[in-house]
Amino acid sequence: MTRAIANSLKVTCRTFQWPSFTINVNGTPAPLSFDVFVRAAGTETKAGYFACPAGTTAHGYGMQVTGIGAKPKTVDVILRTNLDAALNTLDTFEAWKGEIVLKNVPVK
Repeated sequence: MTRAIANSLKVTCRTFQWPSFTINVNGTPAPLSFDVFVRAAGTETKAGYFACPAGTTAHGYGMQVTGIGAKPKTVDVILRTNLDAALNTLDTFEAWKGEIVLKNVPVK
């Protein structure tokens, strides 16, 4: 299931003043409820959270990360289940439990 969920996610990352990124969800096979962290130069920084029901397609969640220093060339995006993120939605009542690490996401 971890691979199927990871394959339903695409992360794009750009830097303006601070790195900002979008997690695009396309056909996730399970409901998701994650805290989102960005790891750059060995340091993890919480960027936000998102939740969505199974089957979500063509939806993006935008976030910005402050305090990670100079513009990195790549970052790791870490998704850790947090059921509390689902409490902020009207359509997600359960979630897959686990962690997904999207490694070496290029920063443009």
